[in-house]
Amino acid sequence: MRTIITADSSAELLALIPHLSGYVPRESVVVVPFEAGRSLAMLRVDRVTDDIDAFAATTIGTACRVPDVDAVVLVIYTGGELATSGAREVLEALRIRADACGLFVIDALAVAENGWASYRDDHRPSPRSLDEIARAAPAGLLRPTDDQAGGSTLVRAPKERRRRVSAALMDTERAANVLLTQARYSTDRSGELDARAARILTELTDVATAWETALRFTSLDDGILTDERAALLLWCLARPSLRDVALAHWCHGADAAHRVLEAQLEWEESGDYPAGPLFLAGEGPRPDPARLHRVLHMLRGLAALATGRFRGSALASAAWAAWALGWGTHAGAYARAALSVDPSQRLAEIIEELSSHGHLPGWAFTRAEP
Repeated sequence: MRTIITADSSAELLALIPHLSGYVPRESVVVVPFEAGRSLAMLRVDRVTDDIDAFAATTIGTACRVPDVDAVVLVIYTGGELATSGAREVLEALRIRADACGLFVIDALAVAENGWASYRDDHRPSPRSLDEIARAAPAGLLRPTDDQAGGSTLVRAPKERRRRVSAALMDTERAANVLLTQARYSTDRSGELDARAARILTELTDVATAWETALRFTSLDDGILTDERAALLLWCLARPSLRDVALAHWCHGADAAHRVLEAQLEWEESGDYPAGPLFLAGEGPRPDPARLHRVLHMLRGLAALATGRFRGSALASAAWAAWALGWGTHAGAYARAALSVDPSQRLAEIIEELSSHGHLPGWAFTRAEP
């Protein structure tokens, strides 16, 4: 169910933005697109000071992808003082691009350390008190304290736990080799498997259940990511073809995972990937945001348990999940962390490039169901 909150002044709108976004934007440009006087979404991008015209063109061009947008509110969040922030130049470049695209600029605002101001009708306004924004906030709404990077800090599991997961990964490799042998020769050549490897072998034969079970993860102490299950999931994520199937499962369920698997098998056999939307590129239906939140939380947990290239693959997948949610700042942070431990992570390279240029998945511009 949608909640409608009205804002009758610029101060009220500025008071609402942190609540709508879940963070306090810093060194950012925020564009709020409107249709017939009702806001449709919120776009935040890192502010740049070089090539302002190109920045304005890209930012307004992104806003134009929102269906039915006819007007925008432009907001700059900047450190220092308004007079020396360069806000006027950036807002003017954004306004010119918006006019060229047929978008009415409802207001052009700047928030700095010494106050806030509207540049809609005054090119050199005097700062107004930030207390106006605080007083305009609807009663009962708590103001977030973190900026857009809040919550992206990564943690590590205790060394002994990581060592156990690493040992379980060796058993996972053994169990996987057993399955490959059985598939190739149709003969049971399992040899001597200890109890843990036997459990891993069981989960390998029903990996979709393991993927779904992992979404119940809440913390490293809840028993969901056992050493064996964590090893199995990390083993899958370290293999791009299996990783893609797992991400499809986590985004859209078992049927979608099966379709991705069939497409990969067809590509391996014929060299042609079936036509259709590529969900990894942000095409097709929007994944359930609540499910994606659980996926990202679980992938961060896997990264905390992993070392080396397995940590890199978990972080690369976390970067994709954050990007799929539209969290470009978090996606870039996870992608860079992945590349720092494994520079060969191609998915991390792609996500870092997309997030650094403000590119969002296509489904970010489709309307969610009421």
